[in-house]
Amino acid sequence: MGKSKLEALLERVEKATGPNYNLEVEIAYVTGFWPEDRIERVVRSENGAFTVWFSNDGPSLPLPPNSTASIDAALALVERVLPGWTHGHQKFPDGEVFNSGGYQFFVAEDDADLDSGYASGEAPTLPLAVLAAMLKALIAQEAANG
Repeated sequence: MGKSKLEALLERVEKATGPNYNLEVEIAYVTGFWPEDRIERVVRSENGAFTVWFSNDGPSLPLPPNSTASIDAALALVERVLPGWTHGHQKFPDGEVFNSGGYQFFVAEDDADLDSGYASGEAPTLPLAVLAAMLKALIAQEAANG
């Protein structure tokens, strides 16, 4: 069985070192930011660009949230796709986790045990750590739901 869209996206988020618009477009697509009925085609080019084509039927659609650059956008996304989950973070000193320091972010489902309702992500920036934790939680939910 191949990797799910979420697992493949998590790999790209974990390799990122900072803001990345292509990741933001893909995250918006995978998390259902745009209405499904407006999406006509999705393509990943050989150079890694992720492009979504929309139908012209209906009002203009917003740009994807800048979730790889903005902690506010990343947290808003977590609150939209994991409603009711608790979250928090910590910063590591230089060299402890990454050569130049880094962040760990966690999400936890209220009243869940640590095996099924908890995920954490580590990254050089807090928005990327938020996204990694969120994607790990979504992957766990996907696995639990079969």
